[in-house]
Amino acid sequence: MGKQRFEDWLSGDLGGRFFILERRVNQARFENWYVPEILRKLGASRALWVRKLQEWEERAREFSLPSLFPEREVCFLDRLDEGEALQVFREASRYPEVYFFFLPGGDLKGAGWSKVPWIVVEEDREVLQRFLQGEAARLGLSFGKGVEEHLLRLFEEYELQETEIVSFLEGFRGRRVQREDVEAFFEKNEKILLFRFLDFLGERNTSLALQYAYRLVGQGFPLPLLVTHLARRFRLLAQVFEKGETRRDLWQGKEVNPFEMKKIQKMKDAFSPADIPRIFATLRMADRLLKTQSIDPRLFCVLLVTGVTQPEKPLPG
Repeated sequence: MGKQRFEDWLSGDLGGRFFILERRVNQARFENWYVPEILRKLGASRALWVRKLQEWEERAREFSLPSLFPEREVCFLDRLDEGEALQVFREASRYPEVYFFFLPGGDLKGAGWSKVPWIVVEEDREVLQRFLQGEAARLGLSFGKGVEEHLLRLFEEYELQETEIVSFLEGFRGRRVQREDVEAFFEKNEKILLFRFLDFLGERNTSLALQYAYRLVGQGFPLPLLVTHLARRFRLLAQVFEKGETRRDLWQGKEVNPFEMKKIQKMKDAFSPADIPRIFATLRMADRLLKTQSIDPRLFCVLLVTGVTQPEKPLPG
């Protein structure tokens, strides 16, 4: 069965009680925006998350108990492997009040999925625009040229939450928001500073990566956490080089935001598989340096960034 957009499924026929759901939005956005829509469509009272087969076995016992007033429920099978999900699929008919959504980490190989509806959830710009326009109407403000597009891009690329956008807009009640207002506010946002640091470092742009590293540590961002984020980014790059996996973090068993994975794919233009061992050696030395010595944060940033962007010159051990 072919894939269909979430919006088409939402407005169309139900198509059964077991679905494959390909999530291309971050977890928070999915839970805040899309799960309520699913519950409304199905007339369900609650959503449950199953992330291990053992959890499913416990839920199955719960679903099997008799109930005087049965209620519809939605069960999201997240981080189960294909074989485990197939096991649940074969048992699904025993639980007539439960709707199942399997979130796979990649392509499915088994023939058992051929007739299961496949739903794709991805960022819908119209939904985001309606959200911004609704907030503007509520607050009596207007957007200057290019502001709405700029906010949409920040929303998509940097995984901002609705509360962060609302917090910004609240300061402009009855006024006009200009692009420079957006930049001034969100350039202080730790999440955006971190993503831009990682992006410029991923382009091997030493100068701009250092600028954002300085701003992060100037706001008190922990140096060990900076190393942790770098390690994750290059672990995902190594994963792409070795296995070609582009949807899921195989180490943590979590889906990766599509915008982040596009940036990791782009890193292949700046780094080669041969760079990876040297970069990880730099990160290990950085971690050891933080644990064994007291070092000026800005000097540490210089050593870390140049050690990654110029892996032939790793941190001194």
